[in-house]
Amino acid sequence: MTFSEMLVTICTSAVVAAVVGSLVNELLMRWRNSPSERLDALKAAVVLEGYAMDCASGVADHQARRESDGVCGAVLGGVPDLPDLRIAASFLKRKRVKVADLLACFPQEVQRAQQEVAFWWEVYHDKESTDALRLTACVGLHALRLAEELRQAFRLPRRELNGGKMNTQDILEAEAKNCRES
Repeated sequence: MTFSEMLVTICTSAVVAAVVGSLVNELLMRWRNSPSERLDALKAAVVLEGYAMDCASGVADHQARRESDGVCGAVLGGVPDLPDLRIAASFLKRKRVKVADLLACFPQEVQRAQQEVAFWWEVYHDKESTDALRLTACVGLHALRLAEELRQAFRLPRRELNGGKMNTQDILEAEAKNCRES
């Protein structure tokens, strides 16, 4: 074996080893991190779905009050507060950046809706005139759609949000008019 043949053998072996080694390491990291990434996504989806259920509950109470002429239910005075929504760093890789962006912007959407209700309360001093019902339905529906996108992006099982005759999505869609899509 000549020196040049030996040099070619050594160089190609080193390149192959470097490429294969880094590829194997990347695959191992993905395999190890996949359960924790999916768990983070599941937790975020459940928080969003819980928030959508809170919004639907408020909307249903308001509808009950309206339909019963004030005998039962309660007037919806504002958009519910969003619970702590954590966005994991793993959401920023592998074509999941769009979902991470939507999740990061969602608290601002909730805050904007709350500020709009507060503004109308200052103008009219009447809970019925604040548009809280429509805004709560819009924000709740947006939370539900974000949860669905998150479940799809991380291949999580779909969740039906039905409680007896109460279907969260149907309640929110009934009052969500002229919602701004983001």
